[in-house]
Amino acid sequence: MKAVLEELLEQFRSIAQTLLPSERPELTATSRRLGLSRVLEYLRDHGSSNPSMASLCSVSGLSERTLQVAFQESIGLSPREFMNLRRLHLVRRDLLTADRQTHTVGEVAMEHGFYELGRFAGRYREYFGELPSQTLLRETFRKV
Repeated sequence: MKAVLEELLEQFRSIAQTLLPSERPELTATSRRLGLSRVLEYLRDHGSSNPSMASLCSVSGLSERTLQVAFQESIGLSPREFMNLRRLHLVRRDLLTADRQTHTVGEVAMEHGFYELGRFAGRYREYFGELPSQTLLRETFRKV
């Protein structure tokens, strides 16, 4: 009986070895970089969209965990942190160019997926050093 179990265990190990990803770290690192490049290109091409993690995994061809590792290695942030900072920057861009007579901070924030406006304003101030309403009131980049 013990010999049969040992033989089955050995067969399982050999099958598992064929199913495991490549042991070559350079291939794994290359595929992570390539997947991350695909995600960044997708985000650049899709402007202010706020894709789900599942969508990013589909675009990258990587699992969620592997995509998280790729972001951490290359950017130093998790995908979620990166996406949140990206959205904050998109809001800032829009606030700097918005017509303050017809746009509100709340409208612009919600266009980019921020629905808890108090939390949004706090994070915005923490990151940019001013309230979003102050950014909207700036004259710097107004269209003439």
